[in-house]
Amino acid sequence: RLDRETSGVMMFAMTEKAQKKIMDHWQTLVTGRIYRAVAENPVQEVSTRGKTDVMKSSGTINDEIAYNVHNRGFVPHGNTRFKTVSAVTHYKIIEYGTHHTLFELHLETGRKNQIRAHLSSKGYILAGDKNYRARTNPFGRLALHARTLEFNHPFTGEHLKFEIPEPKEWFLYVKSGNSRSGY
Repeated sequence: RLDRETSGVMMFAMTEKAQKKIMDHWQTLVTGRIYRAVAENPVQEVSTRGKTDVMKSSGTINDEIAYNVHNRGFVPHGNTRFKTVSAVTHYKIIEYGTHHTLFELHLETGRKNQIRAHLSSKGYILAGDKNYRARTNPFGRLALHARTLEFNHPFTGEHLKFEIPEPKEWFLYVKSGNSRSGY
């Protein structure tokens, strides 16, 4: 499951039998998923959603996710009660620039909008993400890339790993501190 504008590795089933087996056993078949993302650096102000967190160079976000009426994930703040699901994202900052940050993200759980919800809850909106109100769109699309997919073959059990690096311009863009706006 990738959002329409997300690039990178995807798995396709060639038969209905394979599709069913993959869907039924996704959590045990998939052993690793790594994403790269370019996010806008937080605006240095207190918003209505709470105070922006300063993120360390690596860590884990294990905040539960709720979904709004448009089925977009978010991390609830305060005493408001929502139906939530557990979600765990491990992150590492690859490059921190003046206006954007390049993240590497490893999903322990695979919830809808997990990366987008977790990063935005810390003040880091993915570049090009209209649904989460990004201020910039430097690449003309959502800056999210499925870099690595590791899984055990559903029939042979063979461990497979596929990796496609994110576009090189992402690192260069973040490092240069470019801040051109696309909206």
